[in-house]
Amino acid sequence: MIGSKPVSTPNDYTTKLHQHSGSPLCDSDASSYRRLIGRLIYLTNTRPDITYAVQNLSQFVAHPTTAHQQALVESNYHIQLNDLNFKKFELTHLNKIF
Repeated sequence: MIGSKPVSTPNDYTTKLHQHSGSPLCDSDASSYRRLIGRLIYLTNTRPDITYAVQNLSQFVAHPTTAHQQALVESNYHIQLNDLNFKKFELTHLNKIF
């Protein structure tokens, strides 16, 4: 814990999402939103750092809006960025060992 570094979170805690924030998504976009939320819920088994963001966004699965979709895109970007950083760290660490 002494050598740990703070990590940015998948979403901004100051932004409050509401059921009626933004305009409603069309059926195809809403379906994509639901599919991605389902995949992220499955991913929380191995990535507990995204649990809060996924739980927060999954509340709006019934009627997603553009604001919810934007927050989901930002969370997905954070997850991909951290995954790349972890892989780079893992490769660097393995090279030092071998």
